[in-house]
Order: sequence, then structure tokens, then C-alpha cells
Amino acid sequence: MLKRLLISSALLISVFAGSASADSLTVRMESEHENSVAVMFYSTSRDHIWPDNKDVFLIDDDGVHTYPLQCQAGEQICYGAWVRGGPKSFWGVGPDNKQSCDDCCFQCEGGETRIISLTE
Repeated sequence: MLKRLLISSALLISVFAGSASADSLTVRMESEHENSVAVMFYSTSRDHIWPDNKDVFLIDDDGVHTYPLQCQAGEQICYGAWVRGGPKSFWGVGPDNKQSCDDCCFQCEGGETRIISLTE
């Protein structure tokens, strides 16, 4: 009986501890550029990239795109976007997270961002 109670308590603690650290953020973005734009998101808190190291999100129209990111509560996330095939034109931290930016990072607190417009 005591063993079952201890196991149940440990399971409850692990469930609540895991949910306390997990969160999500939905980034909303649109492009006004005539060419396709590649987008990635970079964590400044840990070694993590969305969608991953091999893929990019692609914007190839003028609609608002939403990107739900599973992240850690309080984590800082920055976007990098660039014209597909021509990384000289970029927004945010650009390709490979190598540029600095003034207003391209968000905190993982749930909810959604304002609409980020990538203009020429």
C-alpha cells in the first residue's frame, strides 16, 4: 500500500513538473516580398531550432502564416528569415542566427505574437 502511494505520488510530481516547464508560442508572420521567403526560429536559451536543422518554413504567398512552437516556459525565441536563394536579403537574425536584431525575439509564454510583416 505504501509502495503504491509512493509510486502514485512520484508519477503526479513528474506529470506536474513536466507540464510546468512545457509551453507553446504561436508566431504569426506574413511576407510582402515578391519571392519565396525561408523562416526559422532559434532559441537563445538552449540549442534548439524550429522546424529543425535540415528544414525551413516557407512563405510563398501574401497570407498570414502561423507557426505553433512547442517551447520551454520563459524561453527566448528569435526569428530569422531570408529570401529563398538569396540570403543577402534577410530579416531578424537572418540565416544561421548570425545577425543581431532590435525587435525579432519573443518569450515563450503561451498565446500568439503580433503579425510580423516581412517587407522589402
